[in-house]
Amino acid sequence: SQDKSAVVALVLESGIALAGDQRDLLPALLRPLIRAGDYEQARALAVASGRLDRRVLESFALTQATTDPDFAPLTFSLHSSEIAQARLIEEGRLGVEVAPGRLVTLVDRITQLPPGAYVMRQSLDVGLLEQSPRVEWVLRCAPGNAPPVWQQAVPPANGASAEPLALTIPPDCGLQFWRLVVSTPDGQKPVRF
Repeated sequence: SQDKSAVVALVLESGIALAGDQRDLLPALLRPLIRAGDYEQARALAVASGRLDRRVLESFALTQATTDPDFAPLTFSLHSSEIAQARLIEEGRLGVEVAPGRLVTLVDRITQLPPGAYVMRQSLDVGLLEQSPRVEWVLRCAPGNAPPVWQQAVPPANGASAEPLALTIPPDCGLQFWRLVVSTPDGQKPVRF
């Protein structure tokens, strides 16, 4: 841990770009910083790498940059397993497939947004599904296992404009832990949306 801190300090002070051959070093340095709660140094390292614009850390849109796995969990982590998959299919649009009768976390992220009122606009286009899945954002403050300070289901819109989802980040919520949780109805086939 001290060795990694020294390496991070060296990278930050020297201005070494973590690209090309050094690209694999970045996740190995970022993740221990996050686990140790050193979010500020992790953010500084991500920006100093030369591969992440600081504005990406403040953006909540689903884009190539905000879903770059090298910077997770500073960017969105899109989870995939044998029972569930989440992938970016175009800027601002997530493709999801979940096995029937499951409750899974498909997306998570840590942010450091200032306290205040926010509005999230998202729509859930479930097409012609007989039963809609439940899709819900959950926000916790540090530590990440604290009770949620905000939970909101994303209402099915089927192509209609997104309903605004109002939320407030309290003043004592310096770090935010976000999860997108999906619950699918029982059935025979995976749910795709």
